[in-house]
Amino acid sequence: MQKSFKNGVWSQAIKGCVVALFVSIVAILIMSLLARFFTFGVDVIPIINQVIKVVSVAVGVAVATREEKFLFKGILTGIFYWLGSFALFLAMGGKLDLRHFFLDLAIAVVVASIVAFFLSKRR
Repeated sequence: MQKSFKNGVWSQAIKGCVVALFVSIVAILIMSLLARFFTFGVDVIPIINQVIKVVSVAVGVAVATREEKFLFKGILTGIFYWLGSFALFLAMGGKLDLRHFFLDLAIAVVVASIVAFFLSKRR
């Protein structure tokens, strides 16, 4: 019996991606608000951005992987998040840098895989 799209793997991965993007946007807004009151060093901002991405992917994967197929849903969520965050970055006027492009993909997939693995062991 085939599951409906609402409960399918793809829809759950997209839902996790949307949640992850929302977490990223909120965290970036909070970071920019804090930047008005505190001075961040130039080398600190990329680290904060990576931490925001890691936390966002972890939250998105936790939302997407409620049932079976943990690893597949986790990796899909990570890839969808990577595509969505990259599209948002370009829409805000960012430049295409292939090093960061592939680094962000690797981080998203690795974090998603690790979170999905641990969630599969807990359930």
